[in-house]
Amino acid sequence: MRRMSNPVEEDVTVVEVRARKVIHMVKVSIEVRNGTVRFMVGVKANNIQQAQRIVQTRYPAMVAAVKFPIDPEGFFVEERAA
Repeated sequence: MRRMSNPVEEDVTVVEVRARKVIHMVKVSIEVRNGTVRFMVGVKANNIQQAQRIVQTRYPAMVAAVKFPIDPEGFFVEERAA
């Protein structure tokens, strides 16, 4: 008995798709100040507290505070991992 091959299987091409991990982050503005010096820094981090710690670590002699109100349009950010 001869087995017939399935013509559909012969026409199927397997394509490997790489799934990239999506990292959910927040984007906030942090106001950095020291006396009369004042400037804004935009930070992406896992959460608001981490964003503030990042800026406070970068500018240890200055005060870093989250700038309110937070823009709801750009608050949640999806970054693609490489």
